Amino acid sequence: MSYTKANYSDVEPKGGALHFLRDELECENLGVTVIDAEKGWEGLEHDHEEDGQEEVYLLIEGEASITVDGEKSG
Repeated sequence: MSYTKANYSDVEPKGGALHFLRDELECENLGVTVIDAEKGWEGLEHDHEEDGQEEVYLLIEGEASITVDGEKSG
């Protein structure tokens, strides 16, 4: 079985906090993004309904909220 691994710190952040690993991990339909942000940081609203991409969010430390289909959690 083959696999690809990546260290998010090797990927230049976008918007000061987003480390997009999709290309680095050679993913086709899944977005893997590490957000390494200071308190109060806010991302940009976006969706992937048209492109069929899925995203995984895993909170390691701190607090966060996310809004999906108009429903806020966190």
